Amino acid sequence: MPIEKRTLNLKDGGQAAFDKIKLTPASADNQSEYVLIAAPGLRETTHSGKILSLAKGCLEKGFSNFYVMNYRGSCSTPLTSKRMSFACGKYNHIDECVADIETRFPNKKIVLIGACLGAMSVIDYLSRPEANRPSIVGGVLHSCNWKLDPATLGVTSGINYHLFNKHLVKDTLMRVKKNANGQERALKRRMV
Repeated sequence: MPIEKRTLNLKDGGQAAFDKIKLTPASADNQSEYVLIAAPGLRETTHSGKILSLAKGCLEKGFSNFYVMNYRGSCSTPLTSKRMSFACGKYNHIDECVADIETRFPNKKIVLIGACLGAMSVIDYLSRPEANRPSIVGGVLHSCNWKLDPATLGVTSGINYHLFNKHLVKDTLMRVKKNANGQERALKRRMV
C-alpha cells in the first residue's frame, strides 16, 4: 500500500512520523468527511500488518484520510528530544497530531483509532480536557484488553512501579476507571 511519509515537528523539539496510508489519489482527500488517526500498539508502526490491514479496510469503505501516529524514533525519525514517545498507554503527542489535522482539514471530523496498547492511549487521551474538541467525534478501540485493570496492573504495581513507572502511570488506572464509568453512564442514558 502506498504510504506518504510525513514528519511532525513537536512543540518540545521532538519529531514523530505522522504518515498517511493511501489507496486513492490526493484528489479524493476531500471526498470523505472524516479523518482517521491511528495509534499503533507498542511494537507496531505504519508498516505493521495489523495497521496496514486496518487501514485497507477503512480505505475500502470510503474513508480516504487515514493517518498513523508513530512513536518518536520509529519509521526513521531521529530522536531529537529526551521526552519519551510512549509510556504505558500514553502518547504525549496525540493532541499535536489532532491539531495538525485540524489545521490542514478544518471542516473534517476526526476519529481516533487505538490498536492494541494504542487503544489504551486513545482512552487516556479522550478522558483528558484537551480532547474536548468539536472536531473529535469518536474513538475506536481495536484489540484492546477488555478488562483494563489487569492490563495496567503490571506497570502500576510492584518493583516496576517504584523503579520506572511511578511518575508515568500513577494516575492511569484512576483515569481509565473514570472514563469507563462515564462511558457506562452515557450508554445507560442513551438506552432510556
